[in-house]
Amino acid sequence: MNSPLRFEQRAMALAGIVQPVQLIVNAATSGMVIQDTFEKCLPSILVQNPSNISDIYHGTADIKVGLRLLLDILDGFKNEHAVILRYCFAVLSLERNLAKHSAIKDTLGSELARIDQLTKREEFDTDQLVSQLADVYEGTLGKLSPKIRIEGSRNHLQNRANVQKIRALLLSGVRSAVLWHQLGGRRWQLLLQREGLRKSIKNLL
Repeated sequence: MNSPLRFEQRAMALAGIVQPVQLIVNAATSGMVIQDTFEKCLPSILVQNPSNISDIYHGTADIKVGLRLLLDILDGFKNEHAVILRYCFAVLSLERNLAKHSAIKDTLGSELARIDQLTKREEFDTDQLVSQLADVYEGTLGKLSPKIRIEGSRNHLQNRANVQKIRALLLSGVRSAVLWHQLGGRRWQLLLQREGLRKSIKNLL
């Protein structure tokens, strides 16, 4: 079913992949991410049983950057988009790989539920959240092969705080990849249904 609503939902899920991927590229190459955009990528990771898609992204408030970038990619491919798309496809592949490993998937779910409870404590801050999410990634998705290889500056990729951010962002991307697949999203649609996605993004923005 490819109703306008379904196109919009898939566009939101794709934006939820593109946004953290762009930040991963920035973190790996410059060691810097826009903090506000980074923090907007984190809440969706902990939403495991939403009543609707708006619960995942606070409407579209948390994925505005991703929606704009996705529209830019669909409007006209540029050289700088190549690395973003490569990581997006790697994230989609990682999600499909996760689906084949029920034990790791169950562990991931229980760990995210545990962290969700921790976030309700007043003293639990963003740095602690990122650290916890990074550890969960390393202990679950990080064990799957083939691994996602992040390319960038050696200094930035050896910085612990930076690595933790990248791992948390990968979790965010995989969470949206799960949603994309649940909504019937498939890779071929990125080529054959570009116009429907483009119109949907414009409606969302």
